[in-house]
Amino acid sequence: MSTSNVTLAQKLCLAAFILPLTTLIVCLLLLWYISPTDACIPWLAHCVGVWQIGIPDPISFVFRAGMFATVVVWWCWWYSMKAWLLFTSPTLPMWSVRHCLFIAGLACMGLAIAIALLRPDAQNIPWQFQSSAAAVFWIAMSLAQSRTMHWLKRQQSQPWLNCAQLLWPQRLVNMQWLLLGAYLVLSVAQLEWQKTLEWWLLLVMSAFWLSFWPQWRHFRLVMAE
Repeated sequence: MSTSNVTLAQKLCLAAFILPLTTLIVCLLLLWYISPTDACIPWLAHCVGVWQIGIPDPISFVFRAGMFATVVVWWCWWYSMKAWLLFTSPTLPMWSVRHCLFIAGLACMGLAIAIALLRPDAQNIPWQFQSSAAAVFWIAMSLAQSRTMHWLKRQQSQPWLNCAQLLWPQRLVNMQWLLLGAYLVLSVAQLEWQKTLEWWLLLVMSAFWLSFWPQWRHFRLVMAE
């Protein structure tokens, strides 16, 4: 596939999926290099959480750079979603779009705060505040994705919408809510397996952005005056 045929919106889908996962994998490799005894696969073992890996130096620099960049890319993805919805369905009420963008913006803000509160001196991290910001991120982003899918399902009769291509995004949203429910229960119970669910939640959430690749094949994202 020629990169010249890939639209800007599709590139955002790809970046929104690859950037956070690449950041976390690089952080894991650095952790294994610095401390080989801590080597593990966090998707299979409750060895280290997503937030914990961003605490020690020099890993924290890579984590902050990559995850702050992820916040920017994810917000650009939501701008693309707004533009796509208004382009394909001009009759869509603006309040509905703004409502979805507000929730997504709240989620991005929660993620940025959760990242900013991490520091090498873990004892001085306000964990209650950080956990609250992380919870806002998980819940608000899941709500924003669910709200988007709910509206798209109501437009299944429209010729511009390929319903078959909505199957994977909907499955990812459903899986995300199951993981989020289990994560919240384990967090309240203070069980170690919540660390593993953080990795799976981020993976499924990132895959949601990528799942719109086929839908945006003919969508040209441009800046308007």
